[in-house]
Amino acid sequence: MDIIVTGYAGFDGSLDIYENEEYNREIREQYNSCFFGIFKTGRKLIETEKSEMEDLFVKYKNEGLAEDCSDGGVLKALWNVLKANKKGASYSQRLIPVMQQTIEICEMYELNPYRLDSSSCKVWLTTDSGEIISRAENAGIPAKIIGYTEKGLAIKRIDGSETAYLLKPKQDELLKMTKLHRKADD
Repeated sequence: MDIIVTGYAGFDGSLDIYENEEYNREIREQYNSCFFGIFKTGRKLIETEKSEMEDLFVKYKNEGLAEDCSDGGVLKALWNVLKANKKGASYSQRLIPVMQQTIEICEMYELNPYRLDSSSCKVWLTTDSGEIISRAENAGIPAKIIGYTEKGLAIKRIDGSETAYLLKPKQDELLKMTKLHRKADD
């Protein structure tokens, strides 16, 4: 089966960080505000992704073949969907769609964008990748085949000089952001 990612890794989490008043001030000191223009329509982009793909996602999720990337990001969703199906895989992390703005925020705060919340991003297992990819692309949502399922249980990352293995997921990177925690606790 093909492994497909639709949406942008870490987008929702990086948008949460950007929208936080204190972090936003720090980010604007480092970068020109024009660079983060996409975040001005970020919530609308998330809603578009959700509404355009929701019925197909629900169908695949009910079959155990799709997972959203909330609470732990795309790598946790990849782990969860593969383990639920008792499948191994080979995948390329470099093929996972991620915005440069998300990468910059993650570098600034030492976060992994692939382990950062992004409920608008989805991981899919399918034998009919054309249906998912064409539907996503027609809605303006990035969609990439990042790998393939294999026999066994190992989940191998194959885009480095050596094969690496995906380990059991950790907590979402957003939990490292203490200023967001204080806001949520208030």
